[in-house]
This record gives sequence, C-alpha cells and structure tokens, in this order.
Amino acid sequence: MNRWVVSGLLLSYFYFMSGVACAVDFLLEVGVHSGGDDLRVTNTTQTGAGVNAGDSMSVAAGAVFTPLEHFELQATYGYKYDFDFPIDEVAYFERTELNLLGFYRTNKWRFGGGLTRHLGVNLNAGIVTGTSVEFDDATGSMLEFGYSYTNWGYIGARFTFIEYRTQPAVNVNDVSVSGDSFGVIGGFRF
Repeated sequence: MNRWVVSGLLLSYFYFMSGVACAVDFLLEVGVHSGGDDLRVTNTTQTGAGVNAGDSMSVAAGAVFTPLEHFELQATYGYKYDFDFPIDEVAYFERTELNLLGFYRTNKWRFGGGLTRHLGVNLNAGIVTGTSVEFDDATGSMLEFGYSYTNWGYIGARFTFIEYRTQPAVNVNDVSVSGDSFGVIGGFRF
C-alpha cells in the first residue's frame, strides 16, 4: 500500500512542479452501492445476519484536478459501510477506500475509470456468535459516468470490480469473495 501512496505523491509533486496550470476543486461525495457475494454468519439456531460484499453506503472526500480542458483527474479517500441487524444478531462489513479516476468531460457529462484500493476490509458478525473476519487489502477497477446538474453538483453511476481474500488464520479457510457492485453517487464540488 505504501508504494501506491508514494507513487501518487511523487506524480503529483512532479506534475505541479512542471508549471502546468491546473484548476483544482475539492469534493464531498456520498453513494449507495449494491452487489457482491453474500457474507452470512449463522448462529446455533440457524438464524443470522448477513451482508453482501458489494453492498454499502459510502462517503468520500477528495480533489478534482483539471489539467486540460476536457480531462479531469479525481482522487478521493472514503469509507464504505453495510450492516444487517435481525432480532438476535448484528453484522457489518466495512472498509476504507482510495480512488484514483480519470475522466473525459463534456459540458455536463463525464465518462471515465480508474483504480480503487480498499483497506482495512473487515466483516464483524455477532453479538451472539462474536465472529470477525479480516480480509486482505484489495485493488480493483472502477467505471463511472456522471452528469453535472450545476457547476458544483453532480450525480453518477459507478461500477466497481474488486475481489476480497480472507487473511490466513487458524481454522479459517482462505476464501475469495466478489465485491463487484453498481452504485449511485452524488457529490458537491467547491
């Protein structure tokens, strides 16, 4: 993970030191996402709580760089969270994410894609079962198209393609689950 951060910082440094004029906007973004494999933990009565690996609510903050008239580069840091709470259990799946996306932008529309890095991926299930499963940090890809309804507000559709693998542990098999999802996002630039 450190090489991703260092690489991004170095590229940003050399770009800004090159003297190329670049507009910068900051942004706040929220989203609702759906998809992925079922992550269900059952208790002794075979009832249980479960979430999907791609389902989540998200919040992110970041910046949009516009080095060319129709090109944007967006970098965000965010948090994704999903939960389920039947009568006798509680389950939640959480992770933080780093996103780097490039866009082609027309007057009101933008289309693009990029990379996402999910960190601290964790499934917690249970007041009764007390189960916690940690996943390795994962890298995936994203596609997005959006519409700017004002100079500062936008909505969009985002497709995320990512796979999570469990961390090796005693009595836990190495499992891979799909976190692929479709999301609706909205944000504000300032």
